[in-house]
Amino acid sequence: MLKNIGLNLSSLNYYISRSQNRPNIIKEFSDIAMKHNLDGLEFYPSSFVKKGDHYKLDKIYRNLDLNGLFYILDCDKIFDLHAVKDLITNIKYSKKKIIVIVLTKILECKRHLIKKDWDDYIEDSIKFLKKLEPIARDHNVKIAIENHQDFDSNDFIKIMDSFNKDDTIGINFDIGNAFAVCEDPMVFCKKIVEKINNVHIKDYNIKETKEGFMLSNCAIGKGSVKLKPIINFIEKKKPNITKMLEPGQLSPRHIKKNNKIFWNKIGSRLFDEKKKFENSLSKAISSNRTKNFKDFSGIKNNDEFIFKFLKNQIIESINYSKKL
Repeated sequence: MLKNIGLNLSSLNYYISRSQNRPNIIKEFSDIAMKHNLDGLEFYPSSFVKKGDHYKLDKIYRNLDLNGLFYILDCDKIFDLHAVKDLITNIKYSKKKIIVIVLTKILECKRHLIKKDWDDYIEDSIKFLKKLEPIARDHNVKIAIENHQDFDSNDFIKIMDSFNKDDTIGINFDIGNAFAVCEDPMVFCKKIVEKINNVHIKDYNIKETKEGFMLSNCAIGKGSVKLKPIINFIEKKKPNITKMLEPGQLSPRHIKKNNKIFWNKIGSRLFDEKKKFENSLSKAISSNRTKNFKDFSGIKNNDEFIFKFLKNQIIESINYSKKL
């Protein structure tokens, strides 16, 4: 079984939002993690405790540490130095001091929603990270920027070129999300592997549409993403990296790559890279497993079904990870 592996609770957002006792979810899934010999949890603190309730948060963090679990904290604010600094303070009990951030609110690679030039947006991102870097380094904390269906590997290379001192500023590589920016996940990984600070192991079922393709929720190992060779590659390059299991969100993601506007703010790609992506996409679409494509829009109010489904999906994903 992989070392330094844990659960990312982001896939439970619907479950969390409907729960009457959110802090108890942390205990519930830390128990699951320990039962299955996992090493940690990753989550948004703001999903579980009201802002400013430092006592409850401190209790959660201490209990995780007492149970031998590391914890990774996710920031839900964009370009908010104060919010990240707050998380840096709260990571003090964890054996793995990693903060995951996103730098846009867009999904499905909808870069046209960013009103300014994309290169200018990358420069704004670098300026923010330059302010954050010394603060994180002073606390021995690593920052991991997620490819949140927004940045591609070339964007990350531009950003990382400004941060070569150490691994204080790095990448949270979400394997499945590489498809959302029309890149082959292995190609994406090989280009940025040296700067990875954390990994999200995510799978998708993939279905072709007139406008492009749909990324659909599934348990890890049940979808169309070729995870094993990517994880093996990362393990060889960075054997001590943290790896978090994260099934995709319930809502499908529609990647409208056949629309001209989709490519307006995406830079040029090498011919070989384009070819590898199209081959990977074609194989994923033709895979028999894409018959499992799910649409939850009609059952969103059936809480009992959704809760049971998400829990079972987590267990399926854990069982798959034991084979890696």
